[in-house]
Amino acid sequence: MRNILEGSVRKSRDRLRITAQLVDTQTGDHIWAERYDRKTDDLFEIQDEIARKIVEELQVNLGVGEAFRFVAGRAKTIEAWELVVRAAPLTDTLVCNDTKKARELITRALEIDPEYSGAWAIMGWVHWLESVFNWSTDSKKSLGLALEAAEKAVELDPQNPEGYSLLGSTYLVLGDIDRAIEMCKRAIEIAPANSYGVAILANALIDSGEIKQGIVKIKKAIRLCPFPPGWYFSLLGTGLHLDGKHEEALKPLEIAISREPDSHLPRLWLVSALVELNRIDDAKKVAQQILEIEPDFSALDWAATYKAKSHGRLKDNMLAAGFIQ
Repeated sequence: MRNILEGSVRKSRDRLRITAQLVDTQTGDHIWAERYDRKTDDLFEIQDEIARKIVEELQVNLGVGEAFRFVAGRAKTIEAWELVVRAAPLTDTLVCNDTKKARELITRALEIDPEYSGAWAIMGWVHWLESVFNWSTDSKKSLGLALEAAEKAVELDPQNPEGYSLLGSTYLVLGDIDRAIEMCKRAIEIAPANSYGVAILANALIDSGEIKQGIVKIKKAIRLCPFPPGWYFSLLGTGLHLDGKHEEALKPLEIAISREPDSHLPRLWLVSALVELNRIDDAKKVAQQILEIEPDFSALDWAATYKAKSHGRLKDNMLAAGFIQ
């Protein structure tokens, strides 16, 4: 076990002093430590508060980094907070069934706390994913719902960077590039160390044709995140591929696949890179994997839904690999 959580509880009359520290077992270094002084009036409230804080710090130090503070923060109830904590990572896998599960959890969270900005941001990402990956019956309507959820998240908490990142990504798909970049940069102004916001800006830059800048940003996002989600590596591979570095793109795309084996997105770009390298047989094998994951996948529908400036060759490369739709 690389890390261990230690702590102690001391009581004096009507007060409790609780300490907790996360320790690296190999070096003995304290990754994080905190002390809590509380009255004993409500032990359950104290337990919930400290449990939430410890989960937050574990995620910040060992998981997705600072992004967790903004996704899960400022909940009014422990029940809504727990649902958001469970839903948030499901939207990072870019897997259809995970997105459905996230929708169920976030719907329940918003029923409990309809004023929870973080929950609205996650709901917006659910709609965004359903639109972009054609997982809904009406992609246009889903994108509209994503925009409404993003606006609600920002209205409830103008300092929620996740809301602005979602706004940026939605405007990007709508074709309003300038506004998309503006919103993504606003998210970073609020939370410069939030790897998620940096990664979303990287995506906007790459999709808008500013590929080299986007590569710089996604590399920074990977450095900022203790355990980057697979789509960070997928985006890095995408950028390298679109920058003409097809061989260099293969490794990050393969890392993305290893981290999220049920996601078809990194495979799309891997197919495209392999075609550019004239490895058509290998590209066709990966294309078959995509159809096993997404039997209804259509290269033409994908190109029609996500009209990014940088995606010009992707449709042709997918068709060359055997996508006949």
